[in-house]
Amino acid sequence: MSSSSPIPAGVRTCARMLVVLTLILLFIGGLVTTYRVGMAVVDWPTSEGYGLLSTPIDVWTKDLGFRLEHGHRLIGAVVGALTLVVLVIGSRTSGKAAFWLTLVGALVELVVLGLFFRDLNPPAGSVGAIAEPRWDIFLPGIGASTLILVASLFTGQDRGRRAFMLIVNLAVLVQGVLGGARVILDSSEYGFIHGTVAQGVFALIFGLLVISGRDWNQGARGQGGGLMTTLYVLFTAGAIFSQAQLGAMTRHSGEEKATKFVMMHAGMAIIVVGLVAGLLVMLRRTAEQSPEGDPARKGILGMRKMIMMTLGTQIVLGVLTLIMILAVTKGFDQPATLGEAILASTHVIFGALLLGSTFGALLWTGRMTFCKPALGGAA
Repeated sequence: MSSSSPIPAGVRTCARMLVVLTLILLFIGGLVTTYRVGMAVVDWPTSEGYGLLSTPIDVWTKDLGFRLEHGHRLIGAVVGALTLVVLVIGSRTSGKAAFWLTLVGALVELVVLGLFFRDLNPPAGSVGAIAEPRWDIFLPGIGASTLILVASLFTGQDRGRRAFMLIVNLAVLVQGVLGGARVILDSSEYGFIHGTVAQGVFALIFGLLVISGRDWNQGARGQGGGLMTTLYVLFTAGAIFSQAQLGAMTRHSGEEKATKFVMMHAGMAIIVVGLVAGLLVMLRRTAEQSPEGDPARKGILGMRKMIMMTLGTQIVLGVLTLIMILAVTKGFDQPATLGEAILASTHVIFGALLLGSTFGALLWTGRMTFCKPALGGAA
């Protein structure tokens, strides 16, 4: 077991930025799906042969679909880079060996991604000349950087906390590759997987925000929790994730299947509301078992408040989105209106917030049940 050190302040700042940027990513992704412009850019990791950062402005802004899709990729790259920054900053107080191994691993990953996303066209930029992704660079390079980063976990302090940060980084990488597979294979199935996994990735990023918070790092133990409580929170989080899957199926299906999935989505919503209602009661009782002023009590109540607010907002958004599709757009197979696109995309991000806050509650109840020390010291 490694000892724990105070979490560097920069980690909390980066975690907040990651939450905001990922919500923006989810919103833009929702717009891409609603407007059906997932193939507006037909190559990946380049955009019409141009590198991620070298795409000319006249190409990038030529139509709405290209603007949304290329903008989505740019923000995704920033999110990926920020997860590397979190890894490096988070290891500063973990010992010299841990820090230098983490820094080397992060730099290797950054260089590999830079080479992978570079301009593959001739200098003049032959628009339409699509090159194959350089998997010969990506796979061994990412494999090497991952091995170095995993090796860093066997040195220094805060191994549990740094392992969580690495999981976030790898999850973002996998999500990016899934998005690329959707384009390369022109596959709506991969589009569905990409949209579903995005919810889980956001939950992990929200978890990073939780474990980098002041309450978590004050060594709060709490006196509640318990195995049954933790399992109930886990089950509820799984139900919310399943609901997100049904939503993704609805958005990525044609008229006939979408009608079937939306009925399943509505039915599952009733189950989720019941589970979350029980969760709210359970979290209040769990918090009340800890004394006033205990950071664990504050953390649990904070997650409970956020779950309650996001659930109410999500129900309203879901109803309004369905009304907009049926009454204004006149069906799932019709071109989306601006109102539908905004409502549906907002519905997506509040679903992510509901899952993220439930995952935050799971971290708290799990810690109170199994890991009395801080996560950074539980290795």
